Amino acid sequence: MHERMRLMGHIEECVSKEGFSGDRLLQEIHQFESIYPQQAGLKDPVSGLLNHRYFQIRLNQELSRSQRNGHSMACVLFDLDNFSNFCDTAGKAYVHAALRKIGSFFVGHLRSSDTATRHRIDEFALILPQCELDMALMVVGRLKNMIEAYPFPGEEKLGEQGLTSCAAVAMFPDDGNTPELLLQNCQDLLRSARHAGKNHLAYQLHGDVIIK
Repeated sequence: MHERMRLMGHIEECVSKEGFSGDRLLQEIHQFESIYPQQAGLKDPVSGLLNHRYFQIRLNQELSRSQRNGHSMACVLFDLDNFSNFCDTAGKAYVHAALRKIGSFFVGHLRSSDTATRHRIDEFALILPQCELDMALMVVGRLKNMIEAYPFPGEEKLGEQGLTSCAAVAMFPDDGNTPELLLQNCQDLLRSARHAGKNHLAYQLHGDVIIK
C-alpha cells in the first residue's frame, strides 16, 4: 500500500508540472500497472494468470531491459489443440478448471523473473528474460508435456486426441528487435506449428523454421 500511494503521489506531482507530456503520463501509468496489475484490472479471472494487456506492458519493459544489458530473451505462445471441441463437449465448469490447471503449470514451473499470461481464449503467452534458445525450448517442451499428460476432467469426451498444445518460440534479438516484430514473428511461427498438426513446436534456427 505504501508503494502504491508513493507512486500515485509521484504521478500527481508530475502531472502538475509544466511541460509534462502525454507520453510521460503513459509511462507512469504503465509503471503503476506493472507494479499493481491486479489493482489495475490486468488479471484474468478464469486462469488466475495476468492478461493480454499486462503481457504487452511487460514485453516492452523486458525487451528494453534486454537491449540495455545485451541479454537474450524468449517470447513464447501456446495454443490449445481441440479446445473448441472441449468447450462443446465438456461444459463451462470443466473448461474453466482446465484453464486454471494450465495456469498453475506455468506459475509453478517458471522462474520468478518470467511472465505468464492468458493471451486469448485458448492462447497463453510467456516472456522468459535472460534466456537462450536451448533453455527456452527445454522449458516449453516440459510445459507441453505436462499439458499433454494431465488427465483433465471432461477430456475423455474428446477420445484419443485429448488436450494438447502447439507452441512457438521467438528470440530477441535474432527473431525481432522490437516488441511488435518479436510478437509478430512468434505468431507466424505458431501458425506454422498449427498448420503442421496438433502438439507441435516451432522456432527459428539460423534463419530456418524448425517444427517438432
